[in-house]
Parts: sequence; C-alpha cells; structure tokens
Amino acid sequence: CNCLWPPVLQGHRNRCEFIASGAAMGLSAAFHAPIGGVLFAFEEAATFWNRDLTWRSFFGCMVAAVLAKYAKTGFLEFGPEGVLEFLDYSAVWEAWELPFFILLAVVTGFLGGIFCYAVGVIGDLRRQLLKTDSPSESCRRKRVLEVVLVAVLTTAVCFWLPVWLGCRQMEPSGRQLIHIGHEPGRIDGLVCPEGAYSETAFILLQTKSMVVRTLFSHAPGFSIELRIPSLLLCFAIVFVLTLLTYGTAVPCGLFIPNILAGACLGRAAGELLLRMGFEVSPAIYAVMGSTGIVSGHSRLTISLAVIFLEITNGMQLLVPIIVTIMVSKVVADQISPEVNRIVLRGNASVTLIEDSLSEDHRLVFQGLIAQDVASVIIRVLHSEESVRRIYELLRESGHTIYPVVDRQNRLLTVVNRGELVNVLGKLQYPYDGPINVQELGEPGPDVTMWNTPLERAFRHFRSTGLRHLCVVDEAHVLLGIITRVDLARLCAEGTHGVEHVRSILLQKSSIIDVPRNPATTDTSQNAGEIYR
Repeated sequence: CNCLWPPVLQGHRNRCEFIASGAAMGLSAAFHAPIGGVLFAFEEAATFWNRDLTWRSFFGCMVAAVLAKYAKTGFLEFGPEGVLEFLDYSAVWEAWELPFFILLAVVTGFLGGIFCYAVGVIGDLRRQLLKTDSPSESCRRKRVLEVVLVAVLTTAVCFWLPVWLGCRQMEPSGRQLIHIGHEPGRIDGLVCPEGAYSETAFILLQTKSMVVRTLFSHAPGFSIELRIPSLLLCFAIVFVLTLLTYGTAVPCGLFIPNILAGACLGRAAGELLLRMGFEVSPAIYAVMGSTGIVSGHSRLTISLAVIFLEITNGMQLLVPIIVTIMVSKVVADQISPEVNRIVLRGNASVTLIEDSLSEDHRLVFQGLIAQDVASVIIRVLHSEESVRRIYELLRESGHTIYPVVDRQNRLLTVVNRGELVNVLGKLQYPYDGPINVQELGEPGPDVTMWNTPLERAFRHFRSTGLRHLCVVDEAHVLLGIITRVDLARLCAEGTHGVEHVRSILLQKSSIIDVPRNPATTDTSQNAGEIYR
C-alpha cells in the first residue's frame, strides 16, 4: 500500500530506484568500491536509470565506503588500502603473458558455467525434496537439518583435512613477508605447533580477507612455499562447499568464496609457470583467477572490472582484467545462464522477462499484436462500488491491480489491491454507503492500442518496468491486460515458449473473422489464476 511509504518512495518506479541504490551502497560498503557499486546497480540491479539516480547512488556509495573504512579501524584512522589489497605494486606483466591469461580465463569461465549449472540442478533437487515453494512443518525441519549437515561437513573438512595432511617446518627463504595492512600475516600455528605451518589450514581457517591478500601478494608468508597441489585442493574444497552452501536456509554470498577459489586456482597457475622457467608474478595470476571465476558465475563486465581495480588498487592490471572478464563471460554463456537468473527462475513467485528478444522471438512477434497476448478474462470495478462487492472481489481473486471502468467499459484508471484493503480497514462498520474507487486509482494508467505490434509493446513494457499494461481500442474501451506472466510465457525458451506461441497463433487463426469484444468481467475464481 502506497500509504505505508514516504511520499518520495511512493510508486513502483521510485521503490525500484531506491532498491537499486541500496544494492549499490551495500556493495560499496562491502568492497570499498563506490564507483563499482554505482556501475553494479546500473548493470545488474536497476530497471530504471536517470541522472538523479546516478547522483544519489554515487553520493550514497561514497558515504558507505568511507564509513566502512573508518569502522574497520574502530573509527581511529582512514587508510588508503582496499579491502583486498594487491600488495605487490612492483609486479608487472608482459604482452607475451596474454595467451596465458586467456587460457586461465577459459578455464575459469568453464568452471563458472559449471557452477551455475550445478546451482540449478541442486536447486531443483532441493525444491523436490524439501518442498521449498510451499513448505510444511516437516519440510522446515528438513531445511534446518540440511543446514546442520552442511555446517558439520564444512567444519570437519576445513579442520580435520589439514590435520590429516600434516605440517611443514618453516625454513629460510629468499622471498620475504609483505605485511598485510594492520594484520600480522602469521601462517604458522593454527593446527600446527610454533614454527610449523600448513598452507591448507591457512587458506581454509584464516580470515578470508587475509588469505586473499596473501594470495594476491608476491611473497606468501615468512618463509613458506605455497605448493600447487595444496592450492588446487583448497580450490576444490572452497568450490564444492560454496556450491553446497548456496541455496540453504542461511544467508551466504558468492563474491568472497569465489574470489578465494579463483585466487587459489590462479595462484596455482602462476606457481606452475614460475616453475616452468617463465618470469611471471603468481600474484597477478591469482587476481586473474578471481576475476575469471566471479565473471563466470555473475556475468558482470564493466562493473566487475572497476570493482577489482578498486579493491586491489592495481590500475596496472586493467588490460588483463578486461581480457579475462570478456573471455570468461563468453565461455560461461555457452554452458548456462548466470547464477542469479537461475535462482530467480526457480522461484515460483518471481516472473522474469528477458532483457532483449532473440532473433527467433522477433520473427514470431512480427505476426502478433498486443490484443493477441492480453488476458481478456479479468476483474473490473466501476467508479463507485459497494463494500460487499469489493470484499467479495478481494476474497475471490488474488490480483494485484483492478481496472476501473465506466458503464460503457471505457478505462478510467487502475486501483492497487493494497489501496482497497487499506480503505476497507479504515471504515467504521456497519457501513452501507458506496466507495469512490476511482479516487483511489493511479492517474493516467499505462495503456496501448489493441493493434500495437507486440514487439513495440514489449519494448514499452520492459523499458519502463511495468507490471501490467492495459489494452484499449480507439474509444478507450478496455479489451484486456498484458501482464508480466503473459510476456514471460511468450519469451520462454524451449518447448514451453514454443507451445505458448503455437496456442496463440491457433487461437488467432480461429477468431480472425470475429469482431473484437471488450474484456469480460468474470466472477469465477478461475480469473484469479489467469491474471495476477
């Protein structure tokens, strides 16, 4: 209900802009990347974008990043370093290393695509076994049990595996420790005695920011060696455990775990090239591995490049970062969609519409108009309605909006379900008078003509972030409503989308000689299933 929001946040568009700004500020605070946060909202989170939103998001991201940096030091000082500092500023890369970066990007893109595909498979199994769409009390207990099992597995693997692999004595080495900000960077101890270390325990048990910073530095520790088998083992453990944890009933993210997994894989690649006699910096390959894995699962491009530049303060890495992101994204796109899209598709309460139409959909859309896909069995209200009529309408249907028409079925406005509920809640019962429904409606609802080409109607619907689009004729008579569900079914890939298009074409061919009729006011409960 709009009355629950401040005036500046009333309306679907304003709330979407506010949510997009919040996403930008959250990422900015987490990674100290204000510009990356704004670009992330522009690329991934925002449906609408304008100059005012740019300014508000940038100002909020700047404040969030500064406060986060101060809070990290207990509000004592403000440090210039990033959250995952690339500490070896003397490290450089040469042009002949680009093929190695591309090869690493191919591998990380493939792994990112496999990760997304596996998330979809595990999500389907979880929905079938745990009934997450409509969970019962027993299913909720199973979800809690799942969290406990994953927590026990993670603890057992991360602790007992390093113990089983044993420790190594620290010996003098030519490479010295690079201090990691205010953290001492100790690698000995943990599951090992003083003077001994386990690189597996360090990667799995230390704080993730310290581990990633260490992998991003040319010298990993006091006098230690990061062995390639240990790095690959840690990559596999982090990769699999992240896959199992994501989607459980606990809040967890993907950025830091995938950055850590990619850093392990990239560091292993750099150490391998170093042992083969190439003069390379393993730290740079650790950064490229993290970039490739994150790009492979998120498919971010511009924002991801800026985020990694900001969190590493490594402007000299701009070209290899861009190359890695692009190659990784192209490879991952051939395997599966991005992880966020897979998760949202598995949520029955979320309806996704594609950002753009494929060539096949464009060819199909050329033969359709707006009225062909509009829902024509809908519930309507008149300018004045009785309390009983409104109550029955809300009880029998689950629509989010209701068109308001006059006696000739001409569209006047649309009223939100929340507004109707709020008005009924404020009445002093018993109340038998009529309610002016038209005053509760939105001024100037979005409409399109019945003969508008469907592709143009789709662009209008998608670019303005609508939830419904009323279809009218020349006399402004309501003929139907296009909803997100209608367009999502039409844009669906595979057999579902083909069958829906085929049914529309068959219906169109069967009524081609029948004059068009205004929308039907249906009083059956089935109407609630057709339009939501």
